[in-house]
Amino acid sequence: MCKLPTIEIESFQQLLQRIEGTCLYVVWEVRCDIGPEWIGGGREIRLSIDGRPIADSEFCDRLKSAIVSAAAIPLETINTVISGEGEITLVGAKLVLEFEWLEAEPYDYPCDQGSGIVEIVIPNKKSENT
Repeated sequence: MCKLPTIEIESFQQLLQRIEGTCLYVVWEVRCDIGPEWIGGGREIRLSIDGRPIADSEFCDRLKSAIVSAAAIPLETINTVISGEGEITLVGAKLVLEFEWLEAEPYDYPCDQGSGIVEIVIPNKKSENT
């Protein structure tokens, strides 16, 4: 299978141009420290447009931070795995995330789940002087 090239997005304007007529797809996973096939927990967020991953950048980090804040995605879990996915679309002049998530103990049925629709507000770039 061929790996698709990444998409470079360095600004809010570029993001708006890229998602016009489509959406930004987001997938996340929050893992506990020890699981059946891994050691080391934490949170991972992946972004893509039309199946092409978004390249890492300062803007991408701010976008991920906004998603984490809006969807209340935790940094870690004690003994479960949280898997989520959603689509970010442009609604009027706002970015809106519609998402679903499941929480389960590794290899067990989900013990909790949810969904939501939230506005994404991307924080401004921090000043070099602060």
